[in-house]
Amino acid sequence: KKSFGSEPGKSGSPGRDGEPGAMGPPGLKGQSGSPGIGIPGKPGENGAPGDTGPVGSPGVTGQKGEPGAKGPTGYTGATGPMGPTGAQGPRGFQGERGATGEKGVPGTPMSAFTVSILTPYPPSGTPIKFDHIVYNSDHHYDPETGLFTCQVPGIYYFSYSMHVNGANALVALYKNSDPVMFTYDEYNKGFLDQMSGSVVLHLNEQDTVYVQVPDDEANGVFAADNVHCSFSGFLITN
Repeated sequence: KKSFGSEPGKSGSPGRDGEPGAMGPPGLKGQSGSPGIGIPGKPGENGAPGDTGPVGSPGVTGQKGEPGAKGPTGYTGATGPMGPTGAQGPRGFQGERGATGEKGVPGTPMSAFTVSILTPYPPSGTPIKFDHIVYNSDHHYDPETGLFTCQVPGIYYFSYSMHVNGANALVALYKNSDPVMFTYDEYNKGFLDQMSGSVVLHLNEQDTVYVQVPDDEANGVFAADNVHCSFSGFLITN
């Protein structure tokens, strides 16, 4: 028979792990830890643009701003419609004399006159000096002599008109020194008579035409301020 002493025996081999126990209740929140001691990282790259948001409601109208700086000169606009005619401006200074123009086409020669007397009983035996000029622009009639002198050869028409008072009257129209036409009026006492004559003549240059009382026995030719005796002539054709 084997006996056992009083000393403990040697430890046995460890046993197998037991099954995990049930989860215990959550522990209390721990305090924040101290900041890390590492170097801060670089900023990240910009993210992609987001989608366009919805249109917002109109804002409140702001106060009028200060005028901006003058902008650059714009392009010339289209020509507008013509405005109304303005008031006439002051007369300008006289310009310089222009160059002589080309010689024009020769004009048609003219010759015409009308003259009269306002005083009665002109001297007989000499051309009547019709000294009141109505028209004599070419000066072919000379009031100092009573003669019309032809400057433009051609066919002419002449006429004269006389008033008669106080005596009989005989009047003749002469070409050069030759009588061409006579007119006679036998005076009626108490009346103011009138007589006239006309003729067509062909004249050459320097031919003369005039009216004359041939003699003093029949010189009742009367004229006054409102009773005129006249002598006229004009070129018909040359």
